Amino acid sequence: LSADPKNPWYHRLQAEIFMDLGKYDLAAKSFKTCYELNPEDPNTLYDQASALIGANKISEAIAVYDQLELKMGAYEELSFQKHDLYLQINQPQKAVRELEKLAEAFPSEARYWGVVAQFYYQNNEREKAKAALDKMVLADPDNGMVHYQLSEYYAATGDEKRSYDELKKAFETYDLSIDQKIMIMVKYYQ
Repeated sequence: LSADPKNPWYHRLQAEIFMDLGKYDLAAKSFKTCYELNPEDPNTLYDQASALIGANKISEAIAVYDQLELKMGAYEELSFQKHDLYLQINQPQKAVRELEKLAEAFPSEARYWGVVAQFYYQNNEREKAKAALDKMVLADPDNGMVHYQLSEYYAATGDEKRSYDELKKAFETYDLSIDQKIMIMVKYYQ
């Protein structure tokens, strides 16, 4: 590094060596310097966040991911990673907000609202789960998986008629494979 301290590739190599040695704090600093010298490479931010996670500096890693999101926009891998990190530091409201931001960024991807609904349902927030399911239906009203997930929700809340109606809609589509339909039928026969 003393030969050319302004060369970002030297700092990247140093960071990678620190990563291999398990010196995550030093790796994060080197990745940060590398990014400052070459801000055109957003992968360096991702690597810096990974080093911070290795150093167990979760809040700092999230801040770097936020910086990456500003540069690149929302995308699935980043949003799910931030979601998981917020759960690690026991901030479930921020965790679910990451999922909601992803769903809002990709309004035609119904499955993202399904993930939001599952999170709320697992945390006993049924009204919020239902609201997310409603958004999922708006995103893709003809999707069989959407109707299947609604069927599961209604079954869990004890509304057998609505559960059956949604299951019927799900079975009328090609979105559920034959194997999935058979598994559902076996479940009901048991």
